[in-house]
Amino acid sequence: MIETPDATIPPPSANTPDSHGPATHGTLLWVVSAFVAAIAFVLYVVFVGSAETAPLDGLPLWAFVVIALAGEQISLHFRHRGGIALTPSAAVLALGLLYLSPGALILLLAAAASLTRITRTPARAAMATASALVQVTVATAVYAVVRLSDPFAYQSVLALILAVAAAHATRAGVGAILARLIGGRREDDGGVDTVLPTLLASLGWAGAAVVLAFAGETSTRMTVFVGVLTLLATALTWAYVGERYRRRGLEFAQGMARAVLGAAQTEAALVTMLERTRSTFHCSYAEIVLLPTEDGEQLIRTTVGPDGQREVMVPASRESLADVVAAVSSQERGTLVAGEEVRGVIHGAAESDQMVALVAPLPGESRVLGTIAIAGSNQTDGALEAADVELLEALATHVGAALEYGQVERSLAQLGELERKLAHQAYHDSLTGLANRTLFLDLLERALLRNGAQDGGVVVLFVDLDDFKSINDSFGHPVGDAVLVEVGERIRKCLRGADTPARLGGDEFAVLIDGAPQLRGVISVAERVLRGLTPPIVHEGRELVLHGSVGIAFSDSSSTAEALLRDADIAMYRAKAAGKGRFEIFEESMHADVRRQMDMRTDLARAIQQEELVLHYQPLVELESARMVGVEALVRWQHPDRGMIPPGEFIPLAEETGLITALGSWVITNACKQAGDWHVRYPFDPPLSMNLNVAASQFRKHELAEELRIALEANGVRPSTVTLEITESVFKEGWSRILGVFEELQELGVRLAIDDFGTGYSSLTRLQEMPVEVLKIPKPFVDDLAGVSGKATLARTVVRIGDTIGMKTVAEGIETVEKWHQLRHLGCDYGQGYLFGKPVEPCVLDAHFERCIAALAKRPRARPEVPASGSATVLPAPGRGGRGSDWPREVRLTAPPRRVA
Repeated sequence: MIETPDATIPPPSANTPDSHGPATHGTLLWVVSAFVAAIAFVLYVVFVGSAETAPLDGLPLWAFVVIALAGEQISLHFRHRGGIALTPSAAVLALGLLYLSPGALILLLAAAASLTRITRTPARAAMATASALVQVTVATAVYAVVRLSDPFAYQSVLALILAVAAAHATRAGVGAILARLIGGRREDDGGVDTVLPTLLASLGWAGAAVVLAFAGETSTRMTVFVGVLTLLATALTWAYVGERYRRRGLEFAQGMARAVLGAAQTEAALVTMLERTRSTFHCSYAEIVLLPTEDGEQLIRTTVGPDGQREVMVPASRESLADVVAAVSSQERGTLVAGEEVRGVIHGAAESDQMVALVAPLPGESRVLGTIAIAGSNQTDGALEAADVELLEALATHVGAALEYGQVERSLAQLGELERKLAHQAYHDSLTGLANRTLFLDLLERALLRNGAQDGGVVVLFVDLDDFKSINDSFGHPVGDAVLVEVGERIRKCLRGADTPARLGGDEFAVLIDGAPQLRGVISVAERVLRGLTPPIVHEGRELVLHGSVGIAFSDSSSTAEALLRDADIAMYRAKAAGKGRFEIFEESMHADVRRQMDMRTDLARAIQQEELVLHYQPLVELESARMVGVEALVRWQHPDRGMIPPGEFIPLAEETGLITALGSWVITNACKQAGDWHVRYPFDPPLSMNLNVAASQFRKHELAEELRIALEANGVRPSTVTLEITESVFKEGWSRILGVFEELQELGVRLAIDDFGTGYSSLTRLQEMPVEVLKIPKPFVDDLAGVSGKATLARTVVRIGDTIGMKTVAEGIETVEKWHQLRHLGCDYGQGYLFGKPVEPCVLDAHFERCIAALAKRPRARPEVPASGSATVLPAPGRGGRGSDWPREVRLTAPPRRVA
């Protein structure tokens, strides 16, 4: 059939100069298709429609359809090595002009072009159809105008050949228009260099069709004449193409050699050369493999493939390329391989029986430098042939000489340096330069193998910085990184020459001590490390104080690298639990503790899900009148096997594992539910307040206010009756991070209290800016209230601070009447402790409220000892051991005592 422009002009790609986007290309194709189809219609109406034609008999319509489709497929998939399409499309057109009417020929060939391109984009399929229409229309117009009524006359034969030539010229014109508009012209398309041999080939195919069609119908002279012309055109075509192919091959090889010599980087030169090699040979893959200069080194491979595939100077498997490299090196000649063997020549080549590859050696002055290979499919690429080996060998000779001139040695040296750098990065910490975990474990494993069954032959120190997170959070990660670099240098200086320091990650370091060290020597190293971390680190004029905890583990006959490092890690955590800034030596009993901790973690997660937790409530009392004003909700864990577990055992575990958030949500939900129930059943005036403890991680969540709002609304609890108790640790996160949470809680209307005030980190300046209403005095300050210690002074100070900035104060842990009187005398507002009541279950307080309400109902209204407020009555608060009946503890009621359903 007619070869349409989409077979010679590729779609725009990343490597094609292009000023239009894909959408613009599609629009241009549609416009050009419409324009070309309109030209075809005009030509048909003017020159073909009124012409009288008498097609020959003898070729059935169905046979021509088969021939047309076959010719179209051949045109799409057959491309000669020189970039010139020598397909039988001209012969198909010539047969159609002889045996079909013009209208039928135009429709059939246009339909064949459309059907064979149905998988392309609609715009490109339309362009192919329009191009086929105008080419066939031009051919039929020329044939109809020039031919005589006798189809066997010389003029009719000339008209047939001229018609084929006109169709080819039309194809070239349409292709030039598309190349100009789309910018997709290949360097080997267009120009006399390509058009002339293609035209000669087309005339040869047309002549062959004439000979076949006229055989037996014309004189022998005519047949011989046309046959000679056909053979001559074909011979000239192949001779020209062959010479052009060799000339362009030599020019290409020389150009590639110049590119390699002139390139600053061999990598860039190789990629450029391989891309142009793919284009010249019309193949899918091109690859160069460089052989090592010394034994034991790896092969280096550079590969380019379709769709931008590219691998540059990467190590290659000697095993996968051994056969082909050995064969090519020994023969010093190129070779052709096909089928599955292609994958052994080209890395990443597609698995296909239709794949063909050529491979040739890169010769040097004294050795073979490597190989160059190309591969493509006989179905979709140019058909690689044995004749192409000659060009590939010429290319390999020039490139080999250029590479040996100095580029290979320089690139391989650069690659070796790069490999050494990568190896160092793979086994060393990029921040401190110390060994990383991978290298440390490898060295530890080797040390264990050397020492064999000798107990204590290898020692590991696990070093972890105490509270390092606060540095990152307060000053930023760049400051934290600078601190880690200084810490790594200090640890290095504290060690002996044979000891190996490492950074395992984060603020975790380790030290390997090999050679059966004595216990005293190991302890001396640990102490030096701890002392070395003590001096403040000065960074940008700021002093940062650090401490560390060290765990020590000695090897035994069953130790592995991972196990020994784990044991040192366990000992380090024991040192932290014992007060930080110290070292601990691993003991087997620590394993049992760790297992218990792990079991408790699992049990705690289950307990939250299955609601094994319970809330106890401790009374909060006004110290002046001893009347009960609220309760503090305290969580307890009712373990199915261990019984009641106090919060001191599982709250730190919950904070460490991140379960504290789920635990806090459970407390908020259930405490608000209990508060709502008490407010309905016992409508005290003012209502009973509910204090809830909130962890620092829970407070930092912006969802806290929304979570509280939902719980309060669901249970009908006024926000003003709820007080959240937070510790000073929340301020370590920085003011800007917690300010938003403060504002949300203030807008909601809940009260805020600082628990254990004076034991952590806080700023008096910020204290005035925060919406905090209550300061809680910790129990140790209350215990030493009668003495002259610093704690006693602090207790008095906290009360004075509260008075100064207008905050209420609450004393914790009041256990004696003396402490109660002292605190009341100081001006402390509220208190809680065993003197007023232990934390108890809700049912205990329910019973107390019921008894008090019943007692109050029998008392007269007049109470001279306590000022009355309207018609309110008073309710005694609970006491310890029944001794509280003499204390003036009162709770006011809004109405006469009664049980509210």
